[in-house]
Amino acid sequence: MSDKVKLLMNPKYWGIAIALGLGYLLSFIPFKILRGIGSFIGYLGFYIAKKRRHIVICNLKACFPKLSEQEITSLAKANFKEMGIAFFEIALAWWWSDEKLLPLIRYEGLEHLAAANANSKGTILVTAHACCLELSARAVSLKTPLTGMYRPHKNAFFEQWQYALRERLSQHPPISREEVRKTLRILKRGDMIWYAPDQNYGGSEHVFVPFFGIDALTITATSKLAKVTKAQVLPYYIFKKVDENKNPYYLIRIYPILDNFPSEDVRADTLRINSMIESWISERPEQYLWAHRRFKSRPEGEASIY
Repeated sequence: MSDKVKLLMNPKYWGIAIALGLGYLLSFIPFKILRGIGSFIGYLGFYIAKKRRHIVICNLKACFPKLSEQEITSLAKANFKEMGIAFFEIALAWWWSDEKLLPLIRYEGLEHLAAANANSKGTILVTAHACCLELSARAVSLKTPLTGMYRPHKNAFFEQWQYALRERLSQHPPISREEVRKTLRILKRGDMIWYAPDQNYGGSEHVFVPFFGIDALTITATSKLAKVTKAQVLPYYIFKKVDENKNPYYLIRIYPILDNFPSEDVRADTLRINSMIESWISERPEQYLWAHRRFKSRPEGEASIY
């Protein structure tokens, strides 16, 4: 009996099993209909999920202080719609075939990806937590093999499924962000690590640096990994757009390999990464995952923004 079947016999995992099954079935529904359903779910979520709504609004007020209350509320509602759609985007990322998914994706900067793959250095592929993060990783994996770095899920049944699906789609098994030695080996042999350093992960390898003008505890691993392994850092981000015929698509924008990175100043490197991520978010702020408590850790003596 497989581990998945053993876990499925435990009633506490039935809810997540049903959700996964539903996600698989929904992946057969046309894309435009899924977007509409997801948008409606997100709209309802704005009024139902009071705790998450509070976090989103607090984050938006902190990061966009010039916006009025009405503008903040409108942006928060748009963000909840994106989060509602994100559930179905995970289904597309996990279960759609390459042939079905590729028509929805456009790429900018593939020459930068080619340049990174053309040398013997390891590559840290840096991105940020857009609502459609799972789909962004799948889109890049269509163009290059990579190893995803992630945080294992607390639900054992869901963790087994997401691990297996991510391994199948990215051509390499994903690794926990705690597996430092394995990360170093991958980069030193010249392979690519996918990595999103824009959340508050806690721990000691962090510094407070500004993020939208607010001190945010930020992981320093991008700079330190690049220094230890002599890896190059290749940034990219995903944007949702519509074409001239109002058809939605996903744009994967790959930026040039960072020059003069890492420097001798870890804090300056970390601030550079944050500033880069800010510029991406500012282009389409409603598409970023604002439901995370990015500013939950505060400098000593400073009150919580939540």
